[in-house]
Amino acid sequence: MTTCSHCGANNRDDAAFCRHCGRLLRAACPRCGAVATPDANFCDTCGGPLSPRAWTGITNYELRITNEEGSTTTNHPVPPSPLPPFSPTPASESLDRFIPPELLAKLSAARGSTGERRVVTLLFCDIQGSTALAEAHDPEEWTEIVNAAFEQMVRPIYKYEGTVARLMGDGLLAFFGAPIAHEDDPRRAVLAALAIVEGVHAWRDTLPPAYAGLDVRVGINTGLVVVGAVGSDLRLEYSAIGDAINLAARMEQTAAPGTVQIAEETYRLVAGQFEVEPLGGIAVKGKAQPVNAWRVLRRAVDSRRAAAAMRAPLVNRRMEWEALQQAFDDLCNGRGGVVFLTGDAGLGKTRLIDEAAERLLPELNPTGRIFDASAVSYEANQPYGLLVRLLRRPLGLMSGDSPDRIRQCIAAAVPADEDRILMETLFGVAVAGNGQETGGEAFAAQLDACLERSWRAQAAAGPLVLALDDLQWLDASSADRLTRLVRLTDDTPILFIGAMRRDRRSPAWAFKETVARELPHRQIEVNLNPLNDGESRALLAGLLDVADPPNALSSLILDKAEGNPLFLEEVVRHLIERGDLRRPTEGDGEWEVTPTAITLPDSLQSLLTARIDRSTRPPGACCKWPRSSAAISIAPPWSRLSMTPPASIPACWSCNGWNSSARSVACRSRATCSTTA
Repeated sequence: MTTCSHCGANNRDDAAFCRHCGRLLRAACPRCGAVATPDANFCDTCGGPLSPRAWTGITNYELRITNEEGSTTTNHPVPPSPLPPFSPTPASESLDRFIPPELLAKLSAARGSTGERRVVTLLFCDIQGSTALAEAHDPEEWTEIVNAAFEQMVRPIYKYEGTVARLMGDGLLAFFGAPIAHEDDPRRAVLAALAIVEGVHAWRDTLPPAYAGLDVRVGINTGLVVVGAVGSDLRLEYSAIGDAINLAARMEQTAAPGTVQIAEETYRLVAGQFEVEPLGGIAVKGKAQPVNAWRVLRRAVDSRRAAAAMRAPLVNRRMEWEALQQAFDDLCNGRGGVVFLTGDAGLGKTRLIDEAAERLLPELNPTGRIFDASAVSYEANQPYGLLVRLLRRPLGLMSGDSPDRIRQCIAAAVPADEDRILMETLFGVAVAGNGQETGGEAFAAQLDACLERSWRAQAAAGPLVLALDDLQWLDASSADRLTRLVRLTDDTPILFIGAMRRDRRSPAWAFKETVARELPHRQIEVNLNPLNDGESRALLAGLLDVADPPNALSSLILDKAEGNPLFLEEVVRHLIERGDLRRPTEGDGEWEVTPTAITLPDSLQSLLTARIDRSTRPPGACCKWPRSSAAISIAPPWSRLSMTPPASIPACWSCNGWNSSARSVACRSRATCSTTA
């Protein structure tokens, strides 16, 4: 362990900065290796920040003083002096614990980088009624209230792996998609916004009546911006520039207190996942035309699969469909099984589960039931995340239910006291003194027995199908429980269907291999592959509801989508929304296409950016760009969608291969190249 000389905190031996006070622990800059003096705010070789004052943008050269008349003037530069020892306060510690270490590390690396173009979901939030409340209360008392309110706002943002980019008086700006991108950043931002409003309202109820007027409002927008370090060498700020951030601010400014308001682009990306109220066109400063906006009310009751606006018949999945039919036939005869659907993103794994539920489940005799759940990326490190989602429906629960409601449903569905306490502990609503430690082996063993009893009882009433989607995000604790639960298939009519991407490092892949080793007679693995040109053309014809799509359109799209159904659907939808693909007569007539270079829809750009961020390797590593065998079955997006490589993705001087970001210090383009920057 390394002890910080300033605050006394213990750190890892290889730590570069103190985890409490942020002070440099080494005698050299961790970015370039140049000698660093203890009082330096920035490295004088590479310009990298080295002190807490550099992170916050306040340096020894920006000390401001107030004269006797009350005016503020800037002091002349003075030689930097050592910072006083830092002692963490309870408030700072309470905020620090919400920041995931990997998020903090990537944010620290990004602050010194050049700007990069990204599709980012931007969230503005501020306190309403703050002016009147500040006037009516002592400044110190009001400061404590504001700090407590910020804690309620910051906690959900970090829970969903967003980044607090700026604190502004009584408000804040957060990014979802920079410096870490996820495929579902718009959804994460809206979930965080709803949690902020709910958390602030619950916290406000604990305050004296004088603060009854305190509230928050949240505005969200998604769009292309340039993010990175903005400012001079003496004051850097990780920020975003672009029209999207201005519209996000206008969404917040026009939102009603206690509500979440989203712009049209965000709405398109989360449609069907939340219950919303259309607000129509809103006059926005700086916009010539009114901007459509929606008020988010709550999560949708069933938001796992939003209904697609365009849906073509299933194209050439005959072998995959026959495997599912065989599994359902076995289930009808009282034999359980496990089916794994594996494939890259967008190849149709979820679609196959939907089709099976619609067409095969009703044919079961006796009547069967299906319980489904999807793993989500922001719960990949949360113990029992998927298991809790799977158990909600059998217990009669919905997402967002209150603790009292959860306890009532568990009591009604689980009569045994021991099992009831286990379920309350699993859902985090156990009464003080009755709960157990979820991380212990004793709890896991008791939970295994409880789950076995529960699912056997469910299967006694008829065949069961447990559909588990997006297992690449499966948490390790749920994987362990599922490994034991699938053994029920030997003597119980339960069919497990698991859909996942081919990520051999995930707990889901280890789960699949364990099932193949221990239950080979029960397992079926179905690998989904991209469509060929003929199949892609058939899918395109189904999407457009024509017998034969126009040649100009086919040649424009098919060679870009490379047989990925999701990409093909998203590109078609994007062309229609942009007006480049249109039908003169509604529902009839030939489609007309405007020859154009295809730009990447925001939904796909987020998926690709997330893949790039996840593929980041430690300095010195060399990684081939993911192609058809990788998680998304594509070459670099700009090479196949007529895009110019982003300025933030430099070429290797040796092999001319593109790297994942400007922060790369080694070539990542081909396994044979090990060039360093």
